[in-house]
Amino acid sequence: MNKSIFTIQLIGSVEDNENIRLSDFIQELTSIKETLIEIDRRITRTTKPSTDFRIIDLSRASPSCIVLEAIPIEPEIDNTSIVIDKFISGLQSITKGFAPKDFDSPLLEQFEKIGKGLRRKLKEVKFLYKDLSVIIGKTFEGQILKLIGESQFVDGSIEGTLEMINIHKKVNKFRIYPIVGPKKVNCHFPESLYNDVIKAIGHYINVKGKLEYKERDDFPYTVNVDSIEIYPDENELPTIFDLRGIAPNATGSLSSEEFVRKLRDAN
Repeated sequence: MNKSIFTIQLIGSVEDNENIRLSDFIQELTSIKETLIEIDRRITRTTKPSTDFRIIDLSRASPSCIVLEAIPIEPEIDNTSIVIDKFISGLQSITKGFAPKDFDSPLLEQFEKIGKGLRRKLKEVKFLYKDLSVIIGKTFEGQILKLIGESQFVDGSIEGTLEMINIHKKVNKFRIYPIVGPKKVNCHFPESLYNDVIKAIGHYINVKGKLEYKERDDFPYTVNVDSIEIYPDENELPTIFDLRGIAPNATGSLSSEEFVRKLRDAN
């Protein structure tokens, strides 16, 4: 049997005779797919997923079943079994009250979306993979929230490139992508910083404000912004030739050779 095949069983509410409502079906499968894609991106360490999924069997018999096969987008990059293994083992861990160490809060929040489907008319969702069977019910979302823990706030700053902004209906939110640390950080800004944010789009910036951490994370994932500093682009920075002659009296009465020799002797 293909190692990249797994089954999802969806059980509806008693009042619906365990049948699934269309909206629940679509939203639950969307949440599952988005979680799988996020895991894939973390494995490849890129924004572009390497894995896609196709339905190879579909049954409405009680319970409703969807059999999915993970397939590589590019034949030479096959992460399919790794993605499914990580997804199923993550679900299994969460149902037992813990999460893998590399599951940070943003990834757990992605898993939480799967549990949110059980607020509606879904009774439970069952995942079958190899010899594993994982059932999630209405307590799944709460288990994740407990694992994520409470928020902690500190004053500080973080740097990154501003590549996404949302001002629709005054959401006033942008996202930065640091070179090191977290993959992305969501930033909420007041109306007074609107012009500064617009100028900062596409630039590497320093954001100061109230940083929000979760207990299990080493890095912040949101910032309530107080100020923004836009760093100059690389082509705007001075070169070594631009510095020539900037301090003509730096060596005093000594020649440059004598000055360097004196520094060596001092050391």
